[in-house]
Amino acid sequence: MVSMKQRLTDTIRIFARNVLQEKGLEVMMYGFLMMVKFS
Repeated sequence: MVSMKQRLTDTIRIFARNVLQEKGLEVMMYGFLMMVKFS
């Protein structure tokens, strides 16, 4: 069974890849802040 953290990481990675093509750095910083907040 895939752990919740692993699934969340995969989701963030896919989301970041999609958004990166549109907005780029701005959203990456937001994602980074979220990762720090939840770890």
